[in-house]
Amino acid sequence: MAVESLGAPAGQRRYRILLRVAAAAWAAVIFAASSVTGSTIPGRFGYLAHFIEYAAFGALLSLAVRDPHDRTGSDLAALALASAYAVTDEIHQSFVPLRTVDPMDWLADTAGAAIAIIALVAVDAVARRLKRQ
Repeated sequence: MAVESLGAPAGQRRYRILLRVAAAAWAAVIFAASSVTGSTIPGRFGYLAHFIEYAAFGALLSLAVRDPHDRTGSDLAALALASAYAVTDEIHQSFVPLRTVDPMDWLADTAGAAIAIIALVAVDAVARRLKRQ
């Protein structure tokens, strides 16, 4: 994961903290939604809702753990964290009345996180290319 430099400007440190708080807050939102008994969340949107909620989570995690010296490693760590959290979310739902474990939910969650992280990598690559011109 990211190793913060002691010499990093205060603004960068605050930004990193804000991203980590946002990722933790989003994880709490996911947990709360999974705690609703017999919930219709995500309702009629099913796997698309899982995909979208974990796309947001994956993007937040990617930005929160980003290491400029090991971008691939930090992006893989973000994906692993999102996917692992999706597993714990499914396990959590097994204890909630009228909720079930669904491996396809986990797959949609992981796919959402992966696509969001890939999109961030692509946007970053384009931005760096434009900056060099």
